[in-house]
Amino acid sequence: MKKLFAVSFEQSLNLLDDPFVTFMNKDVNRLPDPQGGRKIFARGIGTLLILFLVGINFLIAFISTKGSEGELGESTVPKPDINFLPIELFYVLFLLWIILVIIFRDKGEYYLSRIKGQFNINLYIVWLLLEVNLLFITFFLKPLTLIGMSLLISILVLVGYIVFRTKKRSLENVLYETEKEKDKIDKLVEKVLKLVMKYGWLVVIIVALWKLIFPNSNEVRTDIIGFISLLGMWIVADIGFIVAEAYLFFPYLLHGYYKYKYPEEYREWEGKTQLEWYGEKYFNKHIKGTEKEEREDD
Repeated sequence: MKKLFAVSFEQSLNLLDDPFVTFMNKDVNRLPDPQGGRKIFARGIGTLLILFLVGINFLIAFISTKGSEGELGESTVPKPDINFLPIELFYVLFLLWIILVIIFRDKGEYYLSRIKGQFNINLYIVWLLLEVNLLFITFFLKPLTLIGMSLLISILVLVGYIVFRTKKRSLENVLYETEKEKDKIDKLVEKVLKLVMKYGWLVVIIVALWKLIFPNSNEVRTDIIGFISLLGMWIVADIGFIVAEAYLFFPYLLHGYYKYKYPEEYREWEGKTQLEWYGEKYFNKHIKGTEKEEREDD
């Protein structure tokens, strides 16, 4: 991992050859200009969105608590003996998330605004997936037993290790321009991700139409099929998260780290003035009148 953070500026530019960094850059750049107008409206929408997302995490903890008390009615799984996601833990995780968001908040540097926004979104996703996993562990520990649950978690950890190790090697090859053939896992994951990004919208439409035509399919099954379906959904969600982290978020945030490490080099490479690069607020506060300011006679 150390090699990924020790590259020179010139080597860091090679990361732009990664197709998923290119995809993320294009996708994130479609977001509203963080220095643009309608700030009050944007902040209002942002606050409502944050409240909604935090509410989802609270709901997951609430379901875990009520389910462990046997207050959710008929269920696919038996009443759990241990609740791994009590409401108190939600408040602890919420406080931890707030602290991290404050630490990595946008301090006004324009060139990092979108990247820091994606980083904080990723922090929320990690929090959400942690709660989802604790919820499933709460309800599935009893039917799977400690041995079965340990085996399942071990498999997920192993998948995560293999996927991240494969992507790490791929990134090192790109950054250091070493000519090595991609691993089979790397090729497979890239093909699947490209298909998802290209045809994912079609799957959403098909699922929506299915629910519209067959509304009774929304009923929760309490038999063995319902159990297997829920278990499969948990495994697929975790593997999907692992792949998205390794192939989408990690390379993009690594690119952001390089921008943070070599801000002036990237600014000159993109051909922007300091005011365009840092933004008026950050420029006036941290650059203007200091040794960092680029003057016309320099």
